[in-house]
Amino acid sequence: MGVHLIVLPILTIIPAKAGIQKLQGVNSATSTDRQSIVGERLPSFLGAMVRLTTAIVLILALGSLFLSSCVFPYGTGLQSQVNRIASPHKFSIFGWEVNTLSHRLVDLFDSPDADINDVDTVKSFFASVGQSDSSHFEGTNLEERAECIITKQIKEALREEGILNPLDNFLSLGIVFPPLAFEFEPSPDLLVISPRDEIKLQDRVVLDPDLTVEEKERIEGKVDTLGGSSLVVELGGVGFTYPTMVTETSNTRYALHAIVEEWLHQYLAFKPLGFLYLLDAVEIRGNYQIVTMNETVAGIVSEEIGDKIYKKYYAPEDWEEPQNGGPVSEVYREMRSIRLQVDEYLANGEVEKAEDFMRAKREYLAEKGYYLRKLNQAYFAFHGTYAYKPGSVSPIGEDLKELREQCSSLQEFMNKVTGMTDYDDLKKEVGRGS
Repeated sequence: MGVHLIVLPILTIIPAKAGIQKLQGVNSATSTDRQSIVGERLPSFLGAMVRLTTAIVLILALGSLFLSSCVFPYGTGLQSQVNRIASPHKFSIFGWEVNTLSHRLVDLFDSPDADINDVDTVKSFFASVGQSDSSHFEGTNLEERAECIITKQIKEALREEGILNPLDNFLSLGIVFPPLAFEFEPSPDLLVISPRDEIKLQDRVVLDPDLTVEEKERIEGKVDTLGGSSLVVELGGVGFTYPTMVTETSNTRYALHAIVEEWLHQYLAFKPLGFLYLLDAVEIRGNYQIVTMNETVAGIVSEEIGDKIYKKYYAPEDWEEPQNGGPVSEVYREMRSIRLQVDEYLANGEVEKAEDFMRAKREYLAEKGYYLRKLNQAYFAFHGTYAYKPGSVSPIGEDLKELREQCSSLQEFMNKVTGMTDYDDLKKEVGRGS
């Protein structure tokens, strides 16, 4: 906990200095001009101070939990051994926050002007991602303007849906909280560990981004010798940092989904459902069903809001929301079938048979053009938490989809689901519980 007390002075000194510089022009102005300058600058300055304060609160709240699980050593037993193996590649959230916020919080006082309808700037940015020299966009004015425009568009959509901040049911503040802020950059990798004899999230360790295949397989090989099943997965975004991190992509629709989803994880952290997810993350109170509910809610809502923004600002005139069916859904159905068979093998104690089956199916999928680096228990343990996807075998996904259909708005859906504390609450809401 002492680490966070060190962070606070750093975060306050940098933007405070920037704010003073912004207002220095007032002192050198004439008496007549001074009133005009104050009238123009003071509201934005005060607004920046509000964003700064809430940002610090969020960083301390989320950081105190996630830093303890992702940066500092684990305890004894398996976790300690995994920690030693992963240690050279562990992602430092503290280091990332210091590096990012050293310039990001200054931007709170001097953010570029952005027109919510300036879709050309955003399209130009996404069109540039993936080019041979795309790295030069990091920190450039084009990226910053694109981020500001997207932020305005998402805030507009959140306001229209009535999803602003966790306290809205008790105190209507009219502001989006947590403050919406994100960075386009490579997201960390995640080491996922499952037992071999069942599919379950046993452990997770956040690793540096862009590990090579050789580095991933070296880590997995060492972890597997401990008796489990492991997999290093690439994340499309993370919500345990502030700002959130979203991997650069040329896919505008996917990016919108990811930005909204990671913000929702921070929003949910201040609700019972999301807070219990944090407790699971730091292994205070493990609950795989809560993890699945949290990820699925964030996925359902982010897709709906993201598609709303995409359709309004970026989609071609003839664009229609994707429907189930086609090659992608065929792959999902195949994955679901594989998962069910693997569950059956494991339930009968046939671990090696299940692993041989998954290896054979991975080769079969590759022949069909769907390449997976590894298909094992850890793969299903990680992807199984996203129950809104067609390939999931969890009933939680269907129950949440049914609840969403019963609700007349996203706001009503969120009001019902965010207060839930276990899967039984969801089953009762859709009429399946006692």
